[in-house]
Amino acid sequence: MLEVQATDKGSKADIKAWAESTGHQYLGTIEENGVLKHYIRKSAEHETRKEVTFPHVVSNEQLQEKLHDPGFVRLGCPRTGGVCVRPYSGRGFDSAWGS
Repeated sequence: MLEVQATDKGSKADIKAWAESTGHQYLGTIEENGVLKHYIRKSAEHETRKEVTFPHVVSNEQLQEKLHDPGFVRLGCPRTGGVCVRPYSGRGFDSAWGS
C-alpha cells in the first residue's frame, strides 16, 4: 500500500483519477491536521494499464513561447472553457479555428 500526503484539497480527485487510469486501486483519503493522506493499493504487474501517451506534447516553456509568438492567436475554447492556441494564417478567425 502507498500513502501519499498532500495539502491541496484538489489532490483527492487527482490521485483517484490517476489510480483508476493506471489500474491501481484508490482506497481512500483521511484528513489529519490539514494534511490529506491518500491510500493506494499498488496493482500487480498483470493488473496495470499501459500509460496513455499523446503524439503532440509540449513543455511549459514551449507553450509560453507559443503564447508570446505574434504568429499565434489565443482563442477561447468552447469545449473546455480554457484557452486554445491555433496557428493564425492571416485568414478570418473562423478559418484559424478550423485549421
